Amino acid sequence: MTYTKLTTLLIAACSLTSVAQAGILAYSLPGITEVATWNDLNGSNYSPPTYNTFGPSNTNGWLAPISNTGGSMSADFDKTAGFGGHPGSASIYTFTSTGQWTITDGTAPTGIQTLIFQIDMLSGITIPPSLTYNSGAGTVFASQTEQWAGGFSFPGFGDTTNYVFEFDLSGLSVTDYTINWSSTPHTAIFAMRLDSTDAATSVVPEPSTYGAMAGAAALMFCLLRRRKSVSQ
Repeated sequence: MTYTKLTTLLIAACSLTSVAQAGILAYSLPGITEVATWNDLNGSNYSPPTYNTFGPSNTNGWLAPISNTGGSMSADFDKTAGFGGHPGSASIYTFTSTGQWTITDGTAPTGIQTLIFQIDMLSGITIPPSLTYNSGAGTVFASQTEQWAGGFSFPGFGDTTNYVFEFDLSGLSVTDYTINWSSTPHTAIFAMRLDSTDAATSVVPEPSTYGAMAGAAALMFCLLRRRKSVSQ
């Protein structure tokens, strides 16, 4: 194989990693799909007394969950009493407390097999999301996870990260579910999205995929260095 052909193949492989992901992704899933989105999570849209204000009441429970603002799912977003979380100027902000959160869908999409959960946020997740289903009859954890660049920037704190979690629900006959997770102090949640399908599928790449891409990039780098040394 000539250098030109090999270089072309390596560039094609490495180009898979060069696509800039920013913010919540709109996945194209097979089968019958449903979506739920949460955008504009701030004090202008979610105000007291239903939702906490900044200060001692930051850890109180919300009087009502936040319903999704787009899509056909019946899922609601809520926080656990005793943990931080109040609508700030641009996000749901925990201040100095940790956050504990839930998304509950009391009527899961018919025949749901795959569920993808995205959360665009600042700071980190201390306990990865778990999903309990059928009124607590069982619990599953994300079969695949990924992190992309987020779509927001918080002055003085930096850019957000979009966390992606994929749940394999095939064969479980899920009729309802709750996603639970915890976050660090000074967490700011800007946007979230759920995508479901009645098809058993996977859209989040496995870690081995990135290993292969990294290997291809390293091989191309070595090839280009060799070509340079030969030409000198």
